[in-house]
Amino acid sequence: MSASKNLIQAAAGVGGGDFYSYTVDYSARFNDNDSAYLYRTPSSAGSQDATTISVWVKRGNQGIYSSIFWQGNSADGNHNNSTYAYWNTDNSIQFMSETSGSTIGRVETTPLYRDSSGWYHLVFVYDSANATANDRMRIYVNGERVTALDINTMPSQNADSQFNRTDRILRLGGSAGSATGYFADCYFSQYVLVDGTALDPTSFGQFKNGVWIPKNVSGLTFGTNGFYLDFADSSALGNDVSGNNNDFTSSGLTSSDQMPDTPTNNYPTLQATFSTSATTYSNGNLEAQQDSGAYKHTRATFGLPTTGKWYWEVQFIDARVSDPPSTAFGIGVSDNDGIGDQGYSTGAVFSIVPGSTTTYTYEDNAYTPADNITLSNAVVDGDWFGIAYDADTRKMWLWSERDNTWLASGDPANGTNPWKTLTALSAGQTYFPIALTSTNDSGRWSKIGVNFGQYAFVGSAPTDFLELKAANLPEPTIGPNSATLSDENFNTVLWTGTGATNNITGVGFQPDLTWIKQRDTSQNNVLHDAVRGAGKYIMSDSTNAEATNTNQLSSFDTDGFTVGTASSTNQSGSTFVGWNWKANGSGVSNTDGSITSTVSANQDAGISIIKYSGGSSANQTIGHGLGVKPKMVILKNISITYDWYVFSEDILGLNNGLDLNTVDALNTTWSGYKLADTSSVISFGTYWEGTGYSGYDYLALAFAEVEGFSKFGKYTGNGSTNGPFVYTGFRPAWVMVKNISGTAHWIIYDNNRDIFNVAGRRLGANLADSENQDNINLGTDTSVGIDLLSNGFKLRVTGPNHNTSGSSYIYMAFAENPFKYSNAR
Repeated sequence: MSASKNLIQAAAGVGGGDFYSYTVDYSARFNDNDSAYLYRTPSSAGSQDATTISVWVKRGNQGIYSSIFWQGNSADGNHNNSTYAYWNTDNSIQFMSETSGSTIGRVETTPLYRDSSGWYHLVFVYDSANATANDRMRIYVNGERVTALDINTMPSQNADSQFNRTDRILRLGGSAGSATGYFADCYFSQYVLVDGTALDPTSFGQFKNGVWIPKNVSGLTFGTNGFYLDFADSSALGNDVSGNNNDFTSSGLTSSDQMPDTPTNNYPTLQATFSTSATTYSNGNLEAQQDSGAYKHTRATFGLPTTGKWYWEVQFIDARVSDPPSTAFGIGVSDNDGIGDQGYSTGAVFSIVPGSTTTYTYEDNAYTPADNITLSNAVVDGDWFGIAYDADTRKMWLWSERDNTWLASGDPANGTNPWKTLTALSAGQTYFPIALTSTNDSGRWSKIGVNFGQYAFVGSAPTDFLELKAANLPEPTIGPNSATLSDENFNTVLWTGTGATNNITGVGFQPDLTWIKQRDTSQNNVLHDAVRGAGKYIMSDSTNAEATNTNQLSSFDTDGFTVGTASSTNQSGSTFVGWNWKANGSGVSNTDGSITSTVSANQDAGISIIKYSGGSSANQTIGHGLGVKPKMVILKNISITYDWYVFSEDILGLNNGLDLNTVDALNTTWSGYKLADTSSVISFGTYWEGTGYSGYDYLALAFAEVEGFSKFGKYTGNGSTNGPFVYTGFRPAWVMVKNISGTAHWIIYDNNRDIFNVAGRRLGANLADSENQDNINLGTDTSVGIDLLSNGFKLRVTGPNHNTSGSSYIYMAFAENPFKYSNAR
């Protein structure tokens, strides 16, 4: 092993480090198992009616009372005289001030904050002198004020808080006394208190291309008890660098809790929202322990990029002596809830019995004894292993701390003698660092830890192998630091109808495909596109042929579109949503296929709108203009009454398909109807009215997957409101799901109708129903929906439309921002 960690650190700015005008270097990890917190008691009194607290947070353990700050009487274990903020067990946030047991002010959020993959910025303002009563206690998340509140009790004017009093101890990450500690389980970064001034979030951060990013706060006027903790001194994590020297004393924190994981350089942890099995996460989600049952697994919050060289380490913390071993690690294409035999379908994992030199190898979920490695020295609990992975060649190497060598004579620096060369992935699949644990030793539970560079590596990365962290990820082709932004290719707009000509703006570009749905009453989904012309429409919930109505949508404009008097798009007083995609204008002639087509294709975003006329024989091919093979094709005969069809060779299978306008399950009887697509054409076999018949016109929407912008795939339901987590590699702006195993609707969510989690406002692509109408539930789906997270989405609902145990579902998703830059949601 040749390269040092210092070489890795020097590469931190690779791939988009210039996005941040100011970078945050450190955070402090608070592990609730350590009862960790920082504390100080003011020596001089400050303001009791104006205080601002700002902190960046990355969550760890959830579903517990978890303190953000608490200032109160240390003798009061019940918060009788305190001002504090914490996460509730349902993952909402509560900000409260009490005096002598009476509530002075209290706000509690409706939004639930359970994204543990990215960073939140939180601002709490106590401003009782404010003349506007409703502004006296405020919470901001990622630069936006939280106005959806389950509880909203404001202080009376000039009512004192418990802030900045010399007889009130201030604890960060802890609460009143050890018995009711509500200890934080998270990473804190750039922790600031301003005494005597009510500030808004722009003092601490700013929006840049749709991402909330930190500012340099060192120039603020902090006030008497103000402080700024940058956590740069590992030996004194409570060191105040504001100039006030309002230092904190540490309890339960050590120098090892200083972390490079920050809001400007996010690191992977283990995906706590991923596993639905009994798994306990600790130490900032860098450790996982199986709590019951047989083999289950967890995986990293980062998928492995499809290019580049990567290195990380895994520790056997409590690997029980059993045969086969109870702990393993490796790389895999895992299922979506951590349940199953080995828990992954493709990849390779490595297991070992502590106290032995015997190892076990599993490849593609099968035991392969011929590939076992005999170690020179017996492994003991606490030993580290290193993984080097070259994504371009799919070669994987293992390093053992006990042997202090690359196993099987491997040499990753030279690319020789890999332990494994992984299987080539199908389109859309993602490899992850994965860890497996079990209870194979008399019910005793195994534990495993990971290090993606949060600590100094026990070994060292081979030459040219990088830490798997946000700053090192490849720059997305679409994103906030790229030539085009996500919302310049897809965007959602909302409006209220006027009943008269209405210019709908705010799209951010001139759309080429606009899908409109009335939200508050039953009305068809209407789709307009620039290839057929703005006035022509088809309905996704109907078999009807194309119709013309210029009062629905009369023009595509530079920042949106214009609707007329039609009730389906502009009924006075009604609410509407419009989903918009950018292709390439009215289209050009494409002669790649056996049939000439008119194509409007945006290759960068993987979006193509295709119009063609059917031929007079079988085996028709139609050019799509994407330059790569499409992942999803949605098709409609627009000349006659006929079903919509959805095809995906990679997801559904070559001869299988779905009807967009019905609840029907996957049809597996269309043998020969749909042939394999290529980078230039869509292919159909059977001479058929549905896809290509002489005398009929057709519209096809073809989508290719673009890393960081769009994802099309499949998940398996588990029947739990703690449902499967689906990794997309971005923070979704739009998600559509469909049960392909049984009867169910096509359900659509977006980030504009639901600006916080849980996203529960459902519409159906196959339904004229209003938003959340009972028909969408099929009488069995629960009322909540999904969480849109920084790196994917998680099902929070059961029932056939979303999450029936054992059923297969497909999804389509488009991004708000790629995960490299996205805020937690």
